[in-house]
Amino acid sequence: ILKEGFTEGRYGALQYPFMELADKYGILQEPEYPIYESENITMFLCLGIYQKQWEGQHLLSTLIRRYKRFAHPELAHPFAWLLADIIRSRTELLKHIDIMVPMPSNPDKQVERGFTPCLLIAQELSACIAVPYYELFTVAPMNYRFREMSYNDGMALIRHKSGQTQSIPKGKNVLLIDDVATTGRTLSLFANKVKELGAEKVYAITLAKTGRPRQ
Repeated sequence: ILKEGFTEGRYGALQYPFMELADKYGILQEPEYPIYESENITMFLCLGIYQKQWEGQHLLSTLIRRYKRFAHPELAHPFAWLLADIIRSRTELLKHIDIMVPMPSNPDKQVERGFTPCLLIAQELSACIAVPYYELFTVAPMNYRFREMSYNDGMALIRHKSGQTQSIPKGKNVLLIDDVATTGRTLSLFANKVKELGAEKVYAITLAKTGRPRQ
């Protein structure tokens, strides 16, 4: 895909959209079920489905596992290009979003990987679509996933990043960046957090949603 998708340079040098290539090679598949509906998220987008290893050898899932579990940060570049393409060619999001906010990683996993997956993607995506990103949050070390916690427990674990001077101007719209969504609980919690900071509307985009492909 990289060989066919661009000649040199970054997003501006694409010969034609990455999404067309992704469709051509069968990387992307529409999820069977939509994201968990939430009143505080105006729109949710994802590139495709994420399947566990025993559920099949879906290419997007394999690339996400390689990115997160086997520490291949260079994959942030093509992931961002794909997200930029879906935003530019299949939505009107650029007319509405003012700021991007990446989801923070569990501190233990961040140390293990040596990088923050969503932050890297946000950095690359910002270069593609010229929308600034703010690294606003960290999370306390936790033994459970957000979807396994109560709302209050989950909100209590989200911390404002130490030394962070950026904030969300009141009335601005925010795009949350995540890697994989399951129930949408994490996105919903962070949507509430950015609204507490002054955001008007919250949108969300992820690389994938867990589930099976739509038939």
